[in-house]
Amino acid sequence: MKIFTTKRTPDGEVSTSAPVAEIIAEAGKYKTAAIIVENLSGRGPITYAQIKWWKGILLAKLAHITGYSVGYWENELKLGVMPDQFQPITTTIDGHEHDHLDSITILTRSEMREMIEGSVAYLRDDKRYNKRLKKRFGTMFHWVTLPEKDLRT
Repeated sequence: MKIFTTKRTPDGEVSTSAPVAEIIAEAGKYKTAAIIVENLSGRGPITYAQIKWWKGILLAKLAHITGYSVGYWENELKLGVMPDQFQPITTTIDGHEHDHLDSITILTRSEMREMIEGSVAYLRDDKRYNKRLKKRFGTMFHWVTLPEKDLRT
């Protein structure tokens, strides 16, 4: 079995990792073959631009404005936006239990895009606030907007 990949170029053309004739020839080696198209775009690791916007811009600005730490906001958004991916993990060190959350690096590129978009929605949409967050900060996060598209994907 051979795997061939395709990419869409900036001008909209499709390029393949091998000539189409080679792909057909490979399929022709077998009595029955399937050519399967699978979207691989969002399955890669998160990008530096995504990390930079979420941690370096959004979390840093939230910490600066509210006086709470970057770590506080990171945990608040992880649990508020993607609670299934970020369940607390308990680690025992020197007989003391400590809870922590996984790093955002466990996310795929498309999941990180969901985290970015979900973080903005979570902060801006009063219906998604938990009562504690809304009581403490009210509507002070209406300045939060999505980054340029290339920083989300």
